[in-house]
Amino acid sequence: MSDELRNIGIDTNALNQQITNLKKERDNLNTILENIKKSNEVLRDSWDSKTSESVFNNFKDMYVGYQELMDDLNKDITFLEGVVDDFKSNEEQTNKKIEAEISS
Repeated sequence: MSDELRNIGIDTNALNQQITNLKKERDNLNTILENIKKSNEVLRDSWDSKTSESVFNNFKDMYVGYQELMDDLNKDITFLEGVVDDFKSNEEQTNKKIEAEISS
């Protein structure tokens, strides 16, 4: 860790809570979109026209874009979890050094 970053502190519990909230919202969005996708598939079987083809193709394009966003979001969540782990590890190492200095 660079010297500039050594003086940065974060509340890892608060960040973990925000990560948990982010995961819940991601899961809610996934559930909503999957329900729409299922409804879309059922509707497609009963609605056959040029308009329906356009609607279904637009949904398919939107769904692909959404999946790309979810992939990015999952990467961001993994990154944030790594930040929390790194700060906790650094905090533990710092505490051990302090304890060693105090006891010597």
